[in-house]
Amino acid sequence: MSPQTLLLIFCRVLERAGFYGVRGVLVLYMVNGILQLGEQKSVEIYGYLMLAFTLSYLPGALLGDLLLGSRKAMIIGAAAMALGAFALCIPAMQSLYVGLALLSIGLGLFDCNFLAQFGKYHLDQKQSLDAQFAFLYALVNIAAFAGGFLISTLVGYGSFILGFVCAGTLLLASAILAFFVKPQEAAVVEDFKKAKAFLIVGGSIFIVSLYWIIYEFATESFYPMQEKLLGSYPELTGLVGSGSVVVLIPLCLVFGLIWMFKSYSPWIKLAIGFLFGALAFLFLSGQSGSPQFSLLDYFLVMLMLALSELHIQPIMYSIITRYAHPKYLAIVTALSMVPSKILGYFYPIYLLHDAGRETAELMGSGIVLSLIGLFVGTAFFLKKNTLSSH
Repeated sequence: MSPQTLLLIFCRVLERAGFYGVRGVLVLYMVNGILQLGEQKSVEIYGYLMLAFTLSYLPGALLGDLLLGSRKAMIIGAAAMALGAFALCIPAMQSLYVGLALLSIGLGLFDCNFLAQFGKYHLDQKQSLDAQFAFLYALVNIAAFAGGFLISTLVGYGSFILGFVCAGTLLLASAILAFFVKPQEAAVVEDFKKAKAFLIVGGSIFIVSLYWIIYEFATESFYPMQEKLLGSYPELTGLVGSGSVVVLIPLCLVFGLIWMFKSYSPWIKLAIGFLFGALAFLFLSGQSGSPQFSLLDYFLVMLMLALSELHIQPIMYSIITRYAHPKYLAIVTALSMVPSKILGYFYPIYLLHDAGRETAELMGSGIVLSLIGLFVGTAFFLKKNTLSSH
């Protein structure tokens, strides 16, 4: 990786650590902090905040692609989030709302524009794009986990202010580093094929959105099994709660290395991702209601889900970078993030969950994911054979 790429990644690492550090203690702060808002009011505010985060992506991407440029949008975004974290140190309702608003605005400006900037740095290395995004995905998850642990530890010592100051400092450091990131303007594309790009990118966004909707639905049916497992191993609550991250990070690094030297189609990777997700939920459907569901079974499921996620989200970013017009990378990235999250907010997935029908729900989710995975893989091989015959 070039020094500029490493600088850009470190900028993202600091931003994720600060952002997830703040997000992880917000509800606790509103309930148990000086404001004492109560659990119901705090959860309600947090729900609106999640909606604001989602709605901020597209305006932030539009400003980055069409007006500010990715680098300036990142600087302003990280600085806004830092100010938001510092505002939360003031124990007043007005400061709470100002802080949350600044966090939302800053996230919208930073997130998609960072991914666009990272993609532009690798436009001439399309063979290694999947690997680059896999490495990035690992580092982002490490940062989010470490930031959440650090800030929650500081809060655990009884100081929300110290936690918010630490998070704000991390976000401010990210803004300062972003200032030194070299702007990478979009290359002029002479023969850009709009119809092909729309079909490929739009199709991939659609099936990946389906993946996350089904994933959220199926994991609602998995929670009772996880809670029961925690009852049997209360001393392992932290490990079980972070099991997916613990498994996902090394897998991203290992597969990133493999994909650096062994390249194969991103469509095959997407198909593999769907099939691993299907295997996880079908396995869970056989274990649902069984007293034999063990810690080993849990981590086997986490392994399959981590393999699934690894083959889905980083590859989605890679496909967007490959096929979308470089000038509009942030906008297209924002569009890929919004559908499933908006649906999840206005029609929460848990409302579809029916207690007592976990086995059927998990089995149905597994079957649907397997069908989509087989469809994607079959479509790729048919297309490949058609091109070979010509």
